Amino acid sequence: MRRKIIVFILASSLLFLLKQLSAQTFVHPGAMNTKADLDFIKAKIAANEDPWDEAYDDFLTTKAGSYQGINPQPYASLQYVHHPRESVDCGSYNDPNRGCNDIVYDGMAAYSMALRFYITGDDRYAAKAIEIIVDWSDIYRRNTESNSRLVVSWAAPWYVNAGEILRYTAGSGWTNTHTNKLNTLLNRFKNYIFWEDRPANNWMMSSVEARIAIAIFQDDRSAFDNAIQKWKERVKTYIFQSSDGAKPIPPAGQTLAWTESIWHDRNNRTGTIYVDGLCMETCRDISHTKLGVNSLLNGAEMAWSQGVDLFDLEKERFKDFLELHAPWMMGENPPNNICDGYLDIVSEEAFEIAYNHLHDRLGINLPETRKMLLRNRPNDANRWVTKWETLCYANRPFGANNPPTGSFLTPTSTSIEVGYSSLYVSVDASDPDGDAVTTMLYIDGQEIRTESNAPYEWGHATSPNPNETVGLSPGAHEFKVVITDSKNAVYEITKTIIVTEPKAPYTGTP
Repeated sequence: MRRKIIVFILASSLLFLLKQLSAQTFVHPGAMNTKADLDFIKAKIAANEDPWDEAYDDFLTTKAGSYQGINPQPYASLQYVHHPRESVDCGSYNDPNRGCNDIVYDGMAAYSMALRFYITGDDRYAAKAIEIIVDWSDIYRRNTESNSRLVVSWAAPWYVNAGEILRYTAGSGWTNTHTNKLNTLLNRFKNYIFWEDRPANNWMMSSVEARIAIAIFQDDRSAFDNAIQKWKERVKTYIFQSSDGAKPIPPAGQTLAWTESIWHDRNNRTGTIYVDGLCMETCRDISHTKLGVNSLLNGAEMAWSQGVDLFDLEKERFKDFLELHAPWMMGENPPNNICDGYLDIVSEEAFEIAYNHLHDRLGINLPETRKMLLRNRPNDANRWVTKWETLCYANRPFGANNPPTGSFLTPTSTSIEVGYSSLYVSVDASDPDGDAVTTMLYIDGQEIRTESNAPYEWGHATSPNPNETVGLSPGAHEFKVVITDSKNAVYEITKTIIVTEPKAPYTGTP
């Protein structure tokens, strides 16, 4: 007994130390994609399974757009031409636009090249991604004009996502020099990302996403925790829930009057009521709404990779947002008391990341969101913050639970004579994941009794005595045992027993 106690104490101490250590270290790769995520994507593409295979085809052909020159090339193409700049000058609505698109598009290309390298093993794509990162690090020095902080916040996560894959995947050619180069670039970005006087709309949400991404790459626990706290505060000011109060929560430093004015659209239309799931920028237009919400979702995805579940924390808020906006994004008009029954821009781009967590992992029913998602698959990357959604997040498993298994041990025969055989039912039941199981016996659909501990056995249908004889009327009877593990996965086994009349005793001459 003494030895067992000592072992238990040592094991408990070790477990505590491991938990403390894991709380201080980061998972890598661990921004938008973990190694498990990347391996899942790679396997699905190798098996030519949809929607991943179709999404991969789009991934290979999606181009940056007209801003990338006369003949733009796909983000994941070796022919892609990047345009690093010493100064990126971005005014309101990108006027002036000197490098505003380049700094984001090139980050998207670096990330796309890194993904293609992981999927194919072709190190040319890794080399191209590294080239983009190094060139921007060597040349870029500053941003100017009014939108400088916003554009940098959009750009930073793309470079981090590329760096995470390249840095922690063998064969990429990444070295400590490249780590230093990317850190230099990110540190210059931080001069703009960490300003607090930015607008409280999608600007702040993109800033929070960028902060989380950079903190992960730089293993900065303090910055990560600060960004997570900022996320928790800002999501409440951006997506309304009546549980917060009758009106939206004002951002830090702002008044309720300011909040009520900003929730109206750019034409200052009035009369909008506050309903669960409404976003600060819904009445402005769907495009800006998606910018802010996608940044929040990307931030939550990166937090999830590090063991922080923000999706579960705000599942009701996200559920309400998705189900409220999905019909509008598919062309329906809102009611007249919301945004005066009008939205400036309609878009069907779905939220794969949110659906994957809320529906697939947390089991929340999202019928309108699913309809929108399936209508628009594959959902690709899109400037400025939408990642490769269908390719990376469609139907992604979360440590999929294996169902239990089992089989009948007795009765061994499928034919039983009334009055000549005692019917003793027993099953073998187990779970491949080691989870506890319970078993419920049904006879002809009638629930008999649950057995939660081995041996799993039953005697008379109405008796707790497993050795008592069961008497059944002649005919066919269905025996079913439902085996359920502790995670609610179910496995059923059935057996039909034919009960016959007993044979008459032999009275003839031997």
